[in-house]
Amino acid sequence: MKKFTNLKDDLLKGNVNIPVISSLSKKLCFIHASLKSTYNKKIFQPHNFNFINLRVDPYIIELIKEYPQLKNNIYEVASFLKNNHHTVIHGDFTPKNIFISKTEQIILDAEVANYGDPVFDIVSLINHLIIKLIYVKKNKKLFINALKKSFNDYFSNVTWEDKQIIVKRSLSLIPLMILARIDGKSPAEYLTQKKDKNTLRKIALELIATHDYDFETVANSLIYEK
Repeated sequence: MKKFTNLKDDLLKGNVNIPVISSLSKKLCFIHASLKSTYNKKIFQPHNFNFINLRVDPYIIELIKEYPQLKNNIYEVASFLKNNHHTVIHGDFTPKNIFISKTEQIILDAEVANYGDPVFDIVSLINHLIIKLIYVKKNKKLFINALKKSFNDYFSNVTWEDKQIIVKRSLSLIPLMILARIDGKSPAEYLTQKKDKNTLRKIALELIATHDYDFETVANSLIYEK
């Protein structure tokens, strides 16, 4: 029997397997590209209300209470998450739902799968790498390399829309997703230290204030954080 471990548990221990992260990112892009169809849209789009009620509203819209100054950013991001219908998305593509062995990855818990905006899936993975980098406080270079690998391997394989457009949406979503796991209705349960929370808030708010940034800016913002 193959031995599987939970990706969340591995990352929380500081165990960063870059080939696995790369494989997951490529697999996710393949899923998104393969499931774009009128047939799948007809089946999955009726489930979009679950995604809005369980993800968009508690993660993104909820932030207005804590960050009213970001209202325009929040509504813009919430709008494209609600209204973009590109392909089937998982809706909870996070390390806790991924089990890995030396040769395979198993992805579980697609209760909010819907026909929506694929940026939510890839940003969910990237966001958890960012958060765990700050939390774990070791193997930072591995985490950053995994972040860059995940981003590049996913977006270099996008076929269903213009790459620059989907990258721009993703970069708009990343800082809000960071804030969502601190100040939204579903905070990361292991983030209990005020210093870690404030560090992540600082990173997210500085990215939003920067406006036009690229993913290198995201990665570089993490290098000197302790």
